[in-house]
Amino acid sequence: MTKHLLFVASLVAAAAASGASHAGYKTEVSVFANALGGYFYGQVGSARNSSDSVQYITCSVYAGTSGAPLVSCYGQSTGGGANSTAMCTVASQMLADIAKAITSYSLIAVNFDPATGVCTSLEVSNYSPYRPMTP
Repeated sequence: MTKHLLFVASLVAAAAASGASHAGYKTEVSVFANALGGYFYGQVGSARNSSDSVQYITCSVYAGTSGAPLVSCYGQSTGGGANSTAMCTVASQMLADIAKAITSYSLIAVNFDPATGVCTSLEVSNYSPYRPMTP
């Protein structure tokens, strides 16, 4: 038992002496938009916390008293030009339900028909390494 306590004590001392620890894996996914290709993606927190004032990503839901909710998603990357801004809209209860999962640390990925501007899929990923928004 004494050997075990000495071993644990030596591990604690070694950890304390090793300096600052870094908690958890972190990753950044900047917004990337390809309007001609019909897709865009990015992290909400990474876009908000970026050093540029260009990139953004969002989805919003509008619902009236009848019919399916209207989902609109927008994304703009720092690349510039018409191809770096993309948006789509669709009346879909399923995509509206998915959009409700968006938080300040979500990764949003959207596919759409570039000819019509209709959203065809929405992915929301909430993952601990994603950076949350800060003021």
